[in-house]
Amino acid sequence: LLSAGLDVCIGTDSLASNDQISIWEEIKTIYTYYPNISPEEILKMATFTGAKVLGYDKMGAILAGYNPNILVIEIKDPLKEKSEEVIRSLINAEREIKFRFYV
Repeated sequence: LLSAGLDVCIGTDSLASNDQISIWEEIKTIYTYYPNISPEEILKMATFTGAKVLGYDKMGAILAGYNPNILVIEIKDPLKEKSEEVIRSLINAEREIKFRFYV
């Protein structure tokens, strides 16, 4: 679907794809079974594209004129950490992650 240019988003509305109604479990399932999709693309599917598909045109991104809900993740050394590794760690919960959520 992605290669065809369609908007693909991640959501939770049933227990069909995993045994919890959890966006994080949905993200992990996609990351596990579709390794060709980058962690950045998976995160976009769960945020920006999800908001777009639901008609929330001014949500899901940190852009001028948008109303973002923001998840701030504490990174020990932001100059050394690659964004893909941070997202991969977040998806897999490979380490304890400190965060704050702002609406």
